[in-house]
Amino acid sequence: MTHQSQPKTVNVQGIDYWINEKGNHIHPDNVDDIDKIRDDFVRKSMQKFLDGIEYLKNFKRSMLSELDEFLELSASDYDKEYKGSRGGFTLETFNGEYRIRVCISDTQQVDERIEIARNMLKAVMRRWADEGINPNIRTIIEEKYALNEKGEVNVKEMLSLRRYKFTDEDWKQAIDAITDSLFTSGSKSYLRFYTRNNETGKFDQLKADFSTI
Repeated sequence: MTHQSQPKTVNVQGIDYWINEKGNHIHPDNVDDIDKIRDDFVRKSMQKFLDGIEYLKNFKRSMLSELDEFLELSASDYDKEYKGSRGGFTLETFNGEYRIRVCISDTQQVDERIEIARNMLKAVMRRWADEGINPNIRTIIEEKYALNEKGEVNVKEMLSLRRYKFTDEDWKQAIDAITDSLFTSGSKSYLRFYTRNNETGKFDQLKADFSTI
């Protein structure tokens, strides 16, 4: 990953005019030295940061590849070929000093049935209103399936309705529609690294974050 290492300029009659944030062309003599030095510093720092990101990406790919090789080796002890998804287990050094947690994260989405479920819930709420059901319950539920400021269904709030175990058959069908609308669009494996804290005996997670280094 590369970043533009030189200031953004445009050549006009042999002179490289600097371009500011408004898109104006500034003669190089009218750009303060400190502004030029600052521009150079930020660009070089950005490139170092992007190089670090690229290193971490390559590191992750390498680690996952080596992990697959290890899992194949471990499975060979049982004359089996490892074919599972890598995630949901822990690896430790023999002395318990270091730990790697292998996790898998599924990306879940909903299809058109979430809107069908929403309409079913609206119908249930109208019927409950006619039957004199506690208005506080209706208000809570209606807030869950209300559209957000972008006019979209708040999927998280809709999914939370599944914890209400009402016996109403129409309600049950609406909840089934919510569940059926869910599907996994992808999975991502990731690694968490830990070292044992000698004072507490617990494992502390190591994070590649400027604020924690």
